[in-house]
Amino acid sequence: MNIFHYRNSEEFSEEMIVLGIGEAFELGSYTTLGGYNPQIYIRINSVYPVEQAIKADQKYRNFILEDVMLKHRIGVLMQRFLFTHKENGNSGKELVEKYTDWFWDQIEDYFMGKLPEEVETELFQKKSRADE
Repeated sequence: MNIFHYRNSEEFSEEMIVLGIGEAFELGSYTTLGGYNPQIYIRINSVYPVEQAIKADQKYRNFILEDVMLKHRIGVLMQRFLFTHKENGNSGKELVEKYTDWFWDQIEDYFMGKLPEEVETELFQKKSRADE
C-alpha cells in the first residue's frame, strides 16, 4: 500500500504513531526513508502459518529460508572443493595448466546443474545430520 502525505500533515504524525505501536507489539514493521523522495515501507507479519503449525502440532518450516541455506551450503562446499584440489605435474606451468583446465570444467558443470560427487556426498551427509 502506498500512502502519500505533505511534509507537515497531521495525518502523517498520527499514522506514524499507529505504525510505531504496531511495531512495538510485533504486529508488523515499517521503514521510513527520507531525502529527495521520502518513502515508508511497511511489512505486516503473517502469523497464520505459525498458528496452523501449532494447531496441527507440527514443526513450522520456512521453505524459502531452507532453500537459501541449502544454496549457501552448496556454495561453501563447492568453493572448498575447487580451491583445495591438488593436481600433479612436472613443472609449475604444467600444474597451473592442468588445474586451470580442471577448474573451468568444474565451473561449467556447476552452471549446467551438475555438482561434483564429492560435493553431493558431503552435502547430503550434512543435510541428513541437520534433519536428525
